[in-house]
Amino acid sequence: MQRFYLPQTNFDHQLTISKEKYPDLFHQLKNVLRAEIGDQFIFFSGKDTNESVLELTESGKEFYFTAKETRETKTELPNSLTLIQAVPQKSEKWEWILQKGTELGVSTFIPLITERTQRKILPKVERMEKILIEAVEQSGRVKIPTITTPLALEKLTLPANTHSFFASLHGTQSLQDHIKTKHPRFESISIIIGPEGGLSPKEEDFLIGTGALPFSLGTRALRLETAALASLAIISSSI
Repeated sequence: MQRFYLPQTNFDHQLTISKEKYPDLFHQLKNVLRAEIGDQFIFFSGKDTNESVLELTESGKEFYFTAKETRETKTELPNSLTLIQAVPQKSEKWEWILQKGTELGVSTFIPLITERTQRKILPKVERMEKILIEAVEQSGRVKIPTITTPLALEKLTLPANTHSFFASLHGTQSLQDHIKTKHPRFESISIIIGPEGGLSPKEEDFLIGTGALPFSLGTRALRLETAALASLAIISSSI
């Protein structure tokens, strides 16, 4: 069933989709999906963990929907998950990380600037928000992740109630073992992934000083996007 995100909307009774108020959604319903009377769709606002099933009852210049069912979803992770990711050289890699990270449950993305970061400019905000929303709709989630402004590593502070881990070729413990030791004694978790070329020894020492723990993803040197997704998959399946 097709899912749509409409912020700040109540789906308890009826919903009207007009071309003037929701031009993109109107176009998708009319020209892409060719919605017909009786078709059902899922709508969610992101305000809570609920989603609503609505049935199309009338169409023409506007689409009219009637609420059929509201249900609680169980697709969000029980703990907040933050990805602190060094900005890749190519914007396509960053967009891919946003998409896949959202599918794997990330609630906050923090773009990180390190000594070896070569690109410090992100795609346009509108472009990134579109990627996040589409990934949430596709994956069955209901919460839209947030993206902060780029942050220099030396200015990074980690909340006291967060367990933080960073990928390192010098790590001696796996992320799985860290999670087994810490879970469920944390409210949130942060994963830190360095740039192409990795974090410098000075940066790793800085992170250890903030309370972050190094972890190993094996003996092979992974691309940053591979390291990010492998780490997130471990977390998503472990908590």
